[in-house]
Amino acid sequence: MSVAKQTAVVLALVFAVGAGRADEATAWGKPVGGIQAGLRSDKTGPLQPEGKREYQIVLRNTTDKPITIVHEPLIFTGAADGGVVTLEGKAEYGGFAPVGTTFKAVIPARGESVLTDSMLSNTTRPIGFYGIALPPGKYQVGCDAVRFWVRTGDADLRLTARTGYLDVELIAKKR
Repeated sequence: MSVAKQTAVVLALVFAVGAGRADEATAWGKPVGGIQAGLRSDKTGPLQPEGKREYQIVLRNTTDKPITIVHEPLIFTGAADGGVVTLEGKAEYGGFAPVGTTFKAVIPARGESVLTDSMLSNTTRPIGFYGIALPPGKYQVGCDAVRFWVRTGDADLRLTARTGYLDVELIAKKR
């Protein structure tokens, strides 16, 4: 397959706290330790050639009490197997985050925290160091390993959660 017919999933690292907009689609996984991980997209429908779609890994507190989470600086890479794109969070140190850096967020009761942002880009060439090249077609995108700690008193409980999967169709460029 020529590179001209491939698409790149480009994953960038951004940290923010807050709730998403009502028009965003979120695929939630099952709660783990009071935290539920979700993959959120800013749009639905087919992704046109040269189009972009933003994704966020979101953590939601499913309890009636605030929960403090701690996580490493994450970069999400991934792999495609057939029609499924599985993202994986890996600790990324260097540059703005020296080794040993962690980030802390307090998620209010029944509230949300955006862990990372990433982007799917329907382009004619893979772009970015962390890109995943995909041919046009229908895919499901999700994350099987969102790793974080829940701070409970003096101890941190290490947890891994899974998001749900969102459908996305990558449209081929017309000749």
